[in-house]
Amino acid sequence: MRSLVVAVAGGSGSGKSTVVREVVRLLGTDTVSVIQHDAYYRDLSHLPFRERARTNFDHPDSLETELLVRHVSRLVAGEVVEVPTYDFATHTWLEGSRRTSLRGKRKAAASAAAFALPLLGSNQDSPDPERGR
Repeated sequence: MRSLVVAVAGGSGSGKSTVVREVVRLLGTDTVSVIQHDAYYRDLSHLPFRERARTNFDHPDSLETELLVRHVSRLVAGEVVEVPTYDFATHTWLEGSRRTSLRGKRKAAASAAAFALPLLGSNQDSPDPERGR
């Protein structure tokens, strides 16, 4: 099964999470796994709390985007990934992570940053604007 990766991007409050929630609602939780870019803020546990709090979290370098990209690539390849659990209060990754994969999913893995859509062999399950679905 091939996958298509779709990015949902925008500024704060632009509706990224709303779009992803709607995709999940329309396709169903049995077909969609959600990965949010916010889970990939850098773990700053090596810094004193005061220094962590002074970090510019709006700067792209505050996110482990490289890890997110590797995880999406691994999902598309059919592997299981361990999504970090980020604590916004302490600016650190919590112990444990959330395992996710496309295994058993009929259609998609979704993210506020990207979603991977397995393409089925038949177009019967694919939206077709000319056929109204």
